[in-house]
Amino acid sequence: MAAQREPYLFDGIIARAPAYDWPGFTGAFNRNAKAIAAPGAAFTSAKVALLAKAVRDACDAKDGIVDGLVSNQSACVVDPSVLRCPAGADTGDTCLSDAQLAVVNTWTTPVSFGNGAYKYQGWALSGNEDDLGVGFGGGWNSWLTGSTGNGSDSLQFLLQDATVKYYLARDSKANSLVYNWDSNQQGLFTLAALNSATNADLRPFMSNGGKLMLWHGTNDMALSHRATTAYYESVKTAVGGQSALDKFVRYYQAPGVNHCAGGPGADSVNLVTALDKWVTQGIDPGQLTASKIKADGSVAFTRPLCQYPQYPRYTGPANDVNAAKLAANYTCTTPS
Repeated sequence: MAAQREPYLFDGIIARAPAYDWPGFTGAFNRNAKAIAAPGAAFTSAKVALLAKAVRDACDAKDGIVDGLVSNQSACVVDPSVLRCPAGADTGDTCLSDAQLAVVNTWTTPVSFGNGAYKYQGWALSGNEDDLGVGFGGGWNSWLTGSTGNGSDSLQFLLQDATVKYYLARDSKANSLVYNWDSNQQGLFTLAALNSATNADLRPFMSNGGKLMLWHGTNDMALSHRATTAYYESVKTAVGGQSALDKFVRYYQAPGVNHCAGGPGADSVNLVTALDKWVTQGIDPGQLTASKIKADGSVAFTRPLCQYPQYPRYTGPANDVNAAKLAANYTCTTPS
């Protein structure tokens, strides 16, 4: 928002998991909440694990190593229908019912509101939906299914519910699960005017010498990294192409990292120092190194933090557990 509305205020900005289209992403939260609250759509933790494992089985090795992280997401193609229960009825934790597959479809597909004025790109299947982190740093258990399995206490439900009650319907008794997100266009406009930052024309910020670093975890179940990618691509178009964009924007995706932190991926990286050197010394941040820190403060492993669209591909010795822990044995690779 600062780069768009006050382009002369800062000479360097870090936007980490940006929430920039409020009617879009809260509308997507509303759609997700309705899908998982539908009859027969609730997920047990075992069903979430079943889905996540199917994604890992299909896609984990596509980054050169089976390590529980799907780093090469552009090569990840998963057909959730292979998990369908016989005849689509829920027959237990070894399959997904039609109602549960509808949740997956809703989760992964784009949506728009306000006659296309507000958009959300949907979430990719990451293979780590079953991460049991708590609060903002959790997986589906925090953001979609909640403790009930039907999403009634999930963070997405709570955020969209508050938006309906106190922004749009202005009625504390309103039922967000039957609310039509497009029923109050003026309300959506007001919500966007207050909170959104969708303007992709960052030429004033660029002309002032500003530098922008975008970062997003690919296991973010709150705000989809697809949305940040869409904004990055829009800025590229608005400023005149990749060459112009590269003068002032760097975008990093962190495989397996949850909302801002947490998850199985390497979530610790000093973006501030990298930005400071870029702004004050003209040193391009380039490829960075991220770490996964244990509870005792020691480093569990490191990974390259690659510039989008590259991903960290394992190029070290095969079947070497210790080598797999070191960023030096990975190469930032452009998807084929």
